[in-house]
Amino acid sequence: MSISQNIEESVFFDEAHIRELWTSSWNEMDMHIRANPRFSMCIEDIVDSVRAHAHRIVGDIAYDQAGLL
Repeated sequence: MSISQNIEESVFFDEAHIRELWTSSWNEMDMHIRANPRFSMCIEDIVDSVRAHAHRIVGDIAYDQAGLL
């Protein structure tokens, strides 16, 4: 099974669900930042890590769709 098929079959979120997950995640992170100001110093590292992981996933899907994986 290709990566893109696996993702499509195992995960389906509509736009409202994605917004809800994003909002709840952001609210939880905001709570941690307020509780521990030092936590905010690692936010940039966390964002960079998530962005890099997302780029890898998107890249893998693109390679798979092109028949290169």
